[in-house]
Amino acid sequence: MSQDPRLKPFHHLQTPYKTFQDTTTNTSEEIQTDILIPKTIPNPKPLPIIIYFHGGGLICGSSLHPDWFPTYLLDLAQTTPAVLLAPNYRLLPEATIHEVFGDVLDFWDWVHAPASVAALLAAVPSPQNASDRLAVDVARVLVAGGSAGGYLGLCLALRVPEQIGGVVVGYPAFLGVSSSAVATAAPSAPPRPPPDRLDLMNAAMRTGRIAELFARGVDPAAHDPDRTLRYPMERLDEPAPQVPRGGIVILHGREDEVVSVEDSVRFVGKARKVLGPEGGAGKVVVVVREGGHGFDTPVRLGEGWLGESLRGVVGGWLE
Repeated sequence: MSQDPRLKPFHHLQTPYKTFQDTTTNTSEEIQTDILIPKTIPNPKPLPIIIYFHGGGLICGSSLHPDWFPTYLLDLAQTTPAVLLAPNYRLLPEATIHEVFGDVLDFWDWVHAPASVAALLAAVPSPQNASDRLAVDVARVLVAGGSAGGYLGLCLALRVPEQIGGVVVGYPAFLGVSSSAVATAAPSAPPRPPPDRLDLMNAAMRTGRIAELFARGVDPAAHDPDRTLRYPMERLDEPAPQVPRGGIVILHGREDEVVSVEDSVRFVGKARKVLGPEGGAGKVVVVVREGGHGFDTPVRLGEGWLGESLRGVVGGWLE
């Protein structure tokens, strides 16, 4: 369990949401999700959900890594109150990009399985004076994430917009990656035990070899029905694209040294153009602030600019 002092106001649970067969070791492996439930819940009605996908270039990181987990999301979960789910997922280069997205979609299915979260909440003490056990409201889901996790969250939201209340992502990586760039990437060598994962991630991003990791396991000549799941810019080219009812807010640091702020600006510009006024164009925004990659990690929800930026998406989420 995490020793992050910011988690003290929460009950902290862990559980596997998926088991897969590791072909390199021929063993069954579990993928865990963390669950944070506020200890103080004034009203025991079914609680809305926040889903947070961690960053790390799809190569490193973990669900509650404290250096990357935004404080304002913990504030939001505590004050709403809401149940916060933070899943792990398999990482490149050991996994393929298909397997990463397979984990994301399987996690989404797990959240919506009737007994999944309910069974865990049964072990949490009920709020004072409440006769009913805690429950979650799967009709009110806010998807969040940072960097590569922001990318995963955005891809999921564009895949099932009608099932998601809103999206808040920070500096989402890979918005500028196109399927054509992946198709022309040189084949990767067979995966080897990686060095320190942060060093590996930095090297892949710095040298541009991240496209090779995307390409591993992808046959450009084969029919790929999930291609636009992985490429948000291309997703917008599909007929009648939609966004969640509360919209999409992208937070990005002006001096981001890892992910270009122009990628976020370009995505929002295209989304607003194809959606039009009747399709929710005004609900897709990018908020650019001074700072680099991860600038929002220490920011509190009470900071005026952030509260104002999130007002619409939070309102849509909680409808």
